[in-house]
Amino acid sequence: MSGKIKIKVFAIKDANNVEKLVELLESCGANVSEFFRAMNSAQPFSFDMDEQLYSKWKGDLEELCEYTEERENTYTVKSYSLATIMLVDALLLLSISNYFVEGIKLRDILSDLFASSAVIWSFVAITKLLMSMLLYVGFWDALGTTPAGYIFRIRFIAEGSFRVLLAFALLPITGLLLAGSPFGKVAKVFGIFLFVFFLAGTISGVLTSHYRVRPERA
Repeated sequence: MSGKIKIKVFAIKDANNVEKLVELLESCGANVSEFFRAMNSAQPFSFDMDEQLYSKWKGDLEELCEYTEERENTYTVKSYSLATIMLVDALLLLSISNYFVEGIKLRDILSDLFASSAVIWSFVAITKLLMSMLLYVGFWDALGTTPAGYIFRIRFIAEGSFRVLLAFALLPITGLLLAGSPFGKVAKVFGIFLFVFFLAGTISGVLTSHYRVRPERA
């Protein structure tokens, strides 16, 4: 178990110390761009800190800004667990999108419009991908987590960019779709490459370290 502190910054105490505060936020792993965006719109800026790190910088925070703290107990999910969760997400999203496509009989509709099986497959694959993206973004906006995260009570903290997390989440879905495509070996190999790239990116810790994606269970 590791203690987490949620810091909510409301205002800067002294405009002359903005640079010092920015350096402190960067040291704590906070998103500085989001900080300035929040301050410019007169909104509070929230970010999470490890308890030990907070103890180290608490005095400086009190000197530089007006803020509140909220303590919570969480443990961080490791990189290989992140890959597993995102694979479950891919399975759930692909299953739901398949059910949607079959439910509206999209293939039958497209068969009446196009003679080419490749064109029909392309429309179906794009529909599944868009449906998966819609579901993923919808869960994130509504619940702050993914479908699998909601089921297993795991929340995601994307301090870098949610678009990066979304792109990685769609990689295994795209890879599986391409692996079953009618476009020959090149498309199948590219699909397998995307799937392997996804596994390498998640298991190696690229998402957690470079893009600061932290899945945590309360």
